[in-house]
Amino acid sequence: MLVAGIVSLSPPPPIWFVAFVVGGFVVAMVRQWRKTSREQLVREAASTEHVSFRTGVRLKLRLTGGIWSPKTLGGMELIIGTSTVRLTTRPEIAGRLTGSEWFFNGNDTTIKRSTLRSDPFRRNWIIISGISAGQKAQVAVVPTEYPDQAWEGLLRVGCQPL
Repeated sequence: MLVAGIVSLSPPPPIWFVAFVVGGFVVAMVRQWRKTSREQLVREAASTEHVSFRTGVRLKLRLTGGIWSPKTLGGMELIIGTSTVRLTTRPEIAGRLTGSEWFFNGNDTTIKRSTLRSDPFRRNWIIISGISAGQKAQVAVVPTEYPDQAWEGLLRVGCQPL
């Protein structure tokens, strides 16, 4: 009970701090809702088509300055259908909620193999470039299993190699 007494004696945070936190949450939710609505057509196509290949990947996102994110996202999944490429978290609902989800139309997407300077292990990454959520997006993935089958699956879905 002593801990509860100490916590209750602390003054409440200032109103500007509460407004700042709530405002930040609202802005993040609105941005996520807009992104989800922009990719609705590709999302529906991906959910109804046959999955031809699925594997775990590590992912890096190209930032607006043209540099690769220093953070590598693990626990991601590459899902290749008959006409779409989907990158999402495991479980998939987490990707939808956090915005860590990308959909690409296979025919409008390019791929190439490359190493990234920001990767200390010098792995062979697959760079996927195309339109996701109505905006240009570029992600680099390194499959945790079956890298050659992932490349072949991307070619089968219609991605253009560079």
